[in-house]
Parts: sequence; structure tokens; C-alpha cells
Amino acid sequence: MWHRAVFSFYIVVVTIGILDTLTRIFARQALEVHGLNRELVIQATIAQKKSVVQELCGILDKTHSGIVTVQQLVEHMKRTDVQAYLATQHLHNGNSRQIIKVLDPQETGQVTMYEFIAGCLQYRGPARSVDIASVLSEQRKQTKILQKLACNSKKQGEAPSQPVQLAVEDRGC
Repeated sequence: MWHRAVFSFYIVVVTIGILDTLTRIFARQALEVHGLNRELVIQATIAQKKSVVQELCGILDKTHSGIVTVQQLVEHMKRTDVQAYLATQHLHNGNSRQIIKVLDPQETGQVTMYEFIAGCLQYRGPARSVDIASVLSEQRKQTKILQKLACNSKKQGEAPSQPVQLAVEDRGC
């Protein structure tokens, strides 16, 4: 009778040993595959961006001219399917005029598909700290230019406009 108990204990120990060995082998292989997955993740990210580009081109550039006018963009951005697609790509579509103003800073009235897609890929998602720092840096430069302009006009006896005059009073000439 005690032989059965010893044999059962032996079977349990051997089974646990075999399972432990198999688990270690599986874990080692999983770690090796994880190293290979980095390259696959990079390739998948590139493929996803190409997919976004192709889908946006298909939606916006029906004439295949490579150029979309501001009016066409405004009309397309009103469509619910375009809004839904932009939302899936983490692009906030709250103010289409503001988006177009960012994408078309020269105000030519048209945007190439390359400019539109590059802008969408750059501006999607929440603002990053580097974006905020860039805006603050540009704002500081503009403030300095306005202060110099106000100081020069004050020295020449011209009456600066009210907003510039307030900026000069805050900083002094």
C-alpha cells in the first residue's frame, strides 16, 4: 500500500520537473523572439503610416492631382466618415480652419497631399513637450521683435499702437 503512495509521489515530482523544464525552454525562446520582434514592430509602424497616407489620399484627393484646396479640405472635414477616420488616427478635428491654417502657413489656398499628410502625422495626438517649447521660443522671439519695434517708434516720436505700448511699459526700453 505504501508502494502506491511512493509511486504516486514519484509521478508528481517527475511531472513537475518536466513541466518546469518545458516552461524554462518556452521562456528562453520567448525572450529570443522578443528581440526579433523589435524589427517587426518597426516594420509594422512604417506599414501603418503608409496605410494612413494611402487612405487619406484616397479620401481627400479624388482627382489624383496631388493638391487639395482649402475649400475641399473644409468640405471633407465636415463629413462624419472623415471625422471618424481622423479620430481613429488621434487627430482632433475640432476646428478645421485652424488645422488648415497650420498646414497652409503661406495661405496659398491649397495644400499638397504631402504637406497635408506630413502635417497630420506630425500634429496627431496630444502636444508633446518639444512642441510646447517650440511655440514658447517662437513667442519669445516675437515679443522681443515687438519690443524693439515699439522702442524704435517711441524714440522716433511715433505713437505705437496700444498692445505694443503695453508690452513696452511692462519691459521698458
